Amino acid sequence: MKKSVIWIMVICLIVTTLPLVSCTQAVTEEEAPAPPSSPSEVQLPESKENSEASGEASEVVAKTEEEEEEEPAPPNSPSEVQLPEPREDSDVSIEEALLKRRSIRTYTGEALSLQEVSQLLWAAQGTTSPRGFRTAPSAAATYTLETYIVVGDVEGLGEGVYRYETRQHKLVKVQEGDCRPQLTRASMGPYFIEGGAVYIVFTAVYSRITAGAGTAAGKKFTHMEVGHAAQNVYLQVISLGLATVVIGGFSDSQARKILELPENETPLYFMPVGRMRGSN
Repeated sequence: MKKSVIWIMVICLIVTTLPLVSCTQAVTEEEAPAPPSSPSEVQLPESKENSEASGEASEVVAKTEEEEEEEPAPPNSPSEVQLPEPREDSDVSIEEALLKRRSIRTYTGEALSLQEVSQLLWAAQGTTSPRGFRTAPSAAATYTLETYIVVGDVEGLGEGVYRYETRQHKLVKVQEGDCRPQLTRASMGPYFIEGGAVYIVFTAVYSRITAGAGTAAGKKFTHMEVGHAAQNVYLQVISLGLATVVIGGFSDSQARKILELPENETPLYFMPVGRMRGSN
């Protein structure tokens, strides 16, 4: 009997305690706060000002990237003009060019093409070898000449005075404007020129050779050299169906002033070039 009473009391105690334990666990589960996030994962709320600033910065970055992508490459400097590659053959033989060579002083007034200008300058002083040799010979390869072209009427090329850079086969503008009329007035004697589209001008830098050969010999060799270059222009002109004349009689002082030449350069030859109207 006592055992039965004891078992009944144990069972009652278990039944009474079980709901309390379940409730306690439920309260504990409901009230226990969630474990805090790792410090590296904490996301702070973004203020309105920061959000707007961030958006503006993103727009600026995006716009900058677009501008960088769309920005065109800078154009070539107008002071430098790369000439077209010259031709190395033609339908006119050297014999025919020699036969037809003439000095002509009047021209049609029509424009020359940039390709024709390229060919003329290459014939005058073009570089034909990696070692720097040119179309015209020079004593001890000193190359005492500088070549300019005074442009008045050339398709795709602005008026002005350009220096010919033989190794790069390009033009470098050294003066704005058309100074052909002034060069014509600087000429002395019966050298009235009409209608030439350009003037090719040869100048000498005597110091390149006089230091080694002496003044007298150096000047003599330089004058031979300009004769070679001028004859090349004559023959190339005939091959292109153009016309020219060599002018050596002019005022040095006026030519220097008109062309704004460096102090160490002496003008030697003018060669106006244009489309042929007649022959002498």
